[in-house]
Amino acid sequence: MNRNIVTDNEVLAARKKTTIEYQKEFGTEIPLGIPNSDSTTQLTADKPVERLAKFIPAEALSLYMALAGIAASSPGGRSTNLIWLFLLIATCVIFNILYLKLIWRVERASQIAVSSTSLVVYAAATGGPLVQSIPLYSPVAATIALTIVTAFLSFFQPPEQSSQ
Repeated sequence: MNRNIVTDNEVLAARKKTTIEYQKEFGTEIPLGIPNSDSTTQLTADKPVERLAKFIPAEALSLYMALAGIAASSPGGRSTNLIWLFLLIATCVIFNILYLKLIWRVERASQIAVSSTSLVVYAAATGGPLVQSIPLYSPVAATIALTIVTAFLSFFQPPEQSSQ
């Protein structure tokens, strides 16, 4: 699976590019009914569920959960837990950015930003001991925030074009 989100505009641009290249080579439009083996003509825009899956930072969230479990067992009070929480969230956001850019080759800054923001919301919703150290933390508010963010993620269309 390619983690870059594919929009309707990109599909249209790819098809237009393919048609122009065909016209240059053969001097005519692509005849109807003749399949074109070019992969750009088979490109389809992501459905909302596919966009949602591409925004959820599962790998970074897994890293956070593992590290938070380890850090929660360390001795210390609320201030120590807050320091651990800040360090782990920062580490996991950096990991998420690098992972999406280097491993998955995600090109849009907005997609990476939305995914990283989602990571913070998902981490808060886990309700572990580190998160519970936040003075105004509310499990109900965190769950509501998670539900709202997840519900609206599938509607978000990245504004900038991918260079694919």
